[in-house]
Amino acid sequence: MKQLFTISQISKSCAISRATILRLEEKGLIHPAKIDKQNKYRYYDIHNITAILQMKHFLHIGMNYDDILLYYQARGRSPQLLKQLEDRMYSIIRTYEEMKLRMSKEEQLHFEMISLPQYVCYAKQFSGLDTEDRYQKMYQLYLEVIEKGYRPLCDESLFIIEKRMDFIEDTYKEEVVDFICCIPLEPQDAPQDALILPACKAFSCLYYGNYNRLPDVYNEFGKKIRELGIVPTDYPRGLAWLLPIREKTSPLMIMYRGLSFRSQKKGALHF
Repeated sequence: MKQLFTISQISKSCAISRATILRLEEKGLIHPAKIDKQNKYRYYDIHNITAILQMKHFLHIGMNYDDILLYYQARGRSPQLLKQLEDRMYSIIRTYEEMKLRMSKEEQLHFEMISLPQYVCYAKQFSGLDTEDRYQKMYQLYLEVIEKGYRPLCDESLFIIEKRMDFIEDTYKEEVVDFICCIPLEPQDAPQDALILPACKAFSCLYYGNYNRLPDVYNEFGKKIRELGIVPTDYPRGLAWLLPIREKTSPLMIMYRGLSFRSQKKGALHF
């Protein structure tokens, strides 16, 4: 006879609440092996236990009940769910790298190839010279987004598209340039004239240090681009912060988008 377990035993063995087990049932994700017709007690088998433990893992990594149901319906072969997990993984890795940089006591500069998702942005172009000016323009634009009732993405940083290529061709110049402040929005709530930036590969420079070193960072970035034979297909993006943590030593990320670059040299890019 098959060994069965009570909901209390399952709750203890899987370290999840009775309410969570019942919610999994309501969503059609598990089915008791037996329900007593007289007292309505529920009993579960070993297959229920292994399924619950797997679902507990899925919940831990940020999947919701609909995601889990889709996973099982597609037998683990859902392109839609895979894309969601890739986007989530990108956000987690980026947050981890930024926190790790903040914990470091030394200035750091890191180059890598990354994949950027599509962004739908509320955007406006301005002109300016220094970092404080860019911050104020972004701050005002963010207020405008809230006043208009748009919904900024919770897991994406604001960014600025700098209309400059001087640091690639020669050296960074301290001069007034045009820049576009971009606030990523929930696509379904974005205005019709929102700026759409397609998903792409990008060459990125992640810097942790003082804002006063910005010209040096740009020059190092340009030097690396020339060394690798990368041909940019658009202007660089720089991350911006309107967060509780705002310091003179905040991480600075500058990226190229495109299918965002092409290499003039044969073979893979190494750095």
